[in-house]
Amino acid sequence: MNYYIKKSKTSEFKKVQITKDSENKPQKTETEVSEQEKLSLDTKYDLITSSLSDFDSIISFDVYDIDALSGILNYRDASGNHKQVRY
Repeated sequence: MNYYIKKSKTSEFKKVQITKDSENKPQKTETEVSEQEKLSLDTKYDLITSSLSDFDSIISFDVYDIDALSGILNYRDASGNHKQVRY
């Protein structure tokens, strides 16, 4: 399984691959994204965050399907309250 994550406004997206080792335990590997993936992910991020009037800071932005708008945005508003958007 692969997904993409952004952990702060200034951080770059990372591609996360989850596999199972020989003992059937999950292993997580983070890698850099390609330029094409970066463009697509940045566009989705800008689209989602620009539509939120109370968006102040990102907690995490997870994209489960790069070809569709599918994932979760966890963020804080100006008061520091945690909010979540599923898209």
